[in-house]
Amino acid sequence: MHPANEPRPLDEVKRMDQPPPREPSDRFMRGVRAALIFVALVLVAISITASQTPLSVGSAVPGVNAVDVDGQPYDVGALVRGKPLVVNIWATWCRPCLDELPAFAAEARRLEGRVQFVGFAVDSKAPDVKALVDRFGLPYPNVLVDGATQRAWGADAVPSTYLVDEKGVVRWSIKGAVDPPLLREKVREALGIDAPPKG
Repeated sequence: MHPANEPRPLDEVKRMDQPPPREPSDRFMRGVRAALIFVALVLVAISITASQTPLSVGSAVPGVNAVDVDGQPYDVGALVRGKPLVVNIWATWCRPCLDELPAFAAEARRLEGRVQFVGFAVDSKAPDVKALVDRFGLPYPNVLVDGATQRAWGADAVPSTYLVDEKGVVRWSIKGAVDPPLLREKVREALGIDAPPKG
């Protein structure tokens, strides 16, 4: 504190002469918030889009460590040779997985002889898999795969579905349940296969 008649230091005089700092206007802050929200939404959209595609189109199918419900090694590679393949990774405890099984069973029957189907059960017990195969009348192999296979296929969520051409190249994949119209549409688009020939 300086007496009234005592000169003040120059820097103190300058501070007294300067107006107080201006607060950002409401309009400016609204613009900043809107920009941040937009950037966040873009990042979320990119993340969602990326996460919905377990394997990139054009990639070769990864290896598979599989056993059947009797505990015997199963050669999934034999299914890939010569015919297109639909792979469904699912789990016995997964409600969306069970909800889509009737659609896979129907498509497997509709495209019998033209497209192979196979189910990879993860984190599931063989008796439970067998019971659900019988319950839904699944007309295609369902085998148990290990965590390494699940990770190799990018299936960090179930269900996940893949369409593979006759050369073992991924043509489409998605995480999440697939309804019958989407499954039929993607089989037609990605594999070039529609209804079986009439005869």
